[in-house]
Amino acid sequence: MSDLWQHGEGGGEPSGSPHLRQLQASQGRSDGEVVIDCGVLEHDVDCVCDVIITEPTPVRYGVDDHWVLSMVAKHLDIDMYSPENFGLLLEKCDEFLAVYLDEKKNHPPSIFYKKVREKAESIVIEHQGGVLPSEVRDALGLDDAEFLECMTYGKPKGMTVERMDKIVKMRQSGMSHYKMCNILGIKNKNKQMGLAGWLSRIFVDPYVKVEE
Repeated sequence: MSDLWQHGEGGGEPSGSPHLRQLQASQGRSDGEVVIDCGVLEHDVDCVCDVIITEPTPVRYGVDDHWVLSMVAKHLDIDMYSPENFGLLLEKCDEFLAVYLDEKKNHPPSIFYKKVREKAESIVIEHQGGVLPSEVRDALGLDDAEFLECMTYGKPKGMTVERMDKIVKMRQSGMSHYKMCNILGIKNKNKQMGLAGWLSRIFVDPYVKVEE
C-alpha cells in the first residue's frame, strides 16, 4: 500500500475509510494485527454471525463441587447435568436455602441438617479421616454459625468449631472416647449419641486404632 493511499493525499482514500476497513476485515487484518471477525463492515469484531452450530455443546455446570446443588439433586432424584432440569434444580435449591437462611424459622427442617451432615461425612471419607471439622466447614462453604447449626441439628449451645476440632484431635492422638469426654467435661459419654459421639464415629474410629 503506497504512502499516498495511507495518508489520503493525491486523491487517495484515507486510512480510516469504510472501504479500507471493509478490505482489512475481509483479509482479517486491522492495522497490521491479525483479527478474526465475520467480515461484515457493520458488525464489530466480536460478532459471531458466521459461526455455524452443528451440534449442542455439552456443558457440565460445575455442580460436582457445589454441595447444595448436588445435595438437592440427589434428594429429589434430579439429573443435575440435564439442561432441561437445571432450571428446576436451581428453583429447588432456592427453596432449600430460603428455609435455611430464614432466621425467623424456629425449627428449620431437620432433613436439611441431615443432608449437610451426610455431605460432611462424605468429605471425611474422601480424606480417609485426615481432616478436621474446621476443614470440613471450609469445604462446605459455610461460616461457623451455619456449620454448627447443621452439625448440632439446630442446637449449637455451648459448642464451637474449635471445640469440635479439639475433640477430634484428642481422639486422633489415641485417646479413648470415654477419657476424652471426662477431660472435656462432656456429660453424655455414649458414643452412639450426641455430637461428640458422631465426631468420634465419623472422624476417628474407622481410621485410628484406640484401646477403649
